[in-house]
Amino acid sequence: MSDRVTAILLAGGESRRMGFCKQTLVIAGKPVIVHCVEALTQAGVSRIMVVVGKYEDAIRQALRNLEVDVVKNDLPNADMADSVRVGLATMGASSTGVMICLSDHPLVKPGTMKILMETHRVFPESIIIPIYQERNGHPVIFPTERLKHIHHGGTLRDIIQTHQRRVIRIPVDDPGVFMDMDTPDDYQLILNFHSERMES
Repeated sequence: MSDRVTAILLAGGESRRMGFCKQTLVIAGKPVIVHCVEALTQAGVSRIMVVVGKYEDAIRQALRNLEVDVVKNDLPNADMADSVRVGLATMGASSTGVMICLSDHPLVKPGTMKILMETHRVFPESIIIPIYQERNGHPVIFPTERLKHIHHGGTLRDIIQTHQRRVIRIPVDDPGVFMDMDTPDDYQLILNFHSERMES
């Protein structure tokens, strides 16, 4: 069995609280979505699928020089589970695990992703969740077969709740796993944290 992990990077939201496309905001000279893709690439993820929505054109332009598959979620008022379903439908069946990534978490370290992937290789039937200071974070790796349950309705949280005995929580030294970017204030905090991280 292959132990490859495919990433589904969710970028289909409408950025209502931000007021404009947050995936194209810039951190250290690069769009947020590019930071997410580069971290996945550096971690060694074998395939990256970016699910877009309202801001398809802007995100495609930002990703034009990167090797990713971009697919669109055309459903009106779509939620995260809908975008996961779109990604899964396009993904194929060659991977044992799917890493669900959020495009508003741009500071997750490649090393954190590597730890999750290494854990998946040892425990391919488990759901792998990073935690920092006792807080659950993202991205999360799901066994491909278990994630297919989302086609029958429900959410990622439902799958985790249903399979609690299969959940492995991995402590990581990476606050980026829960630093999201929903508002202009969040964006400023992330800019400040990234600057401090680079200086340390």
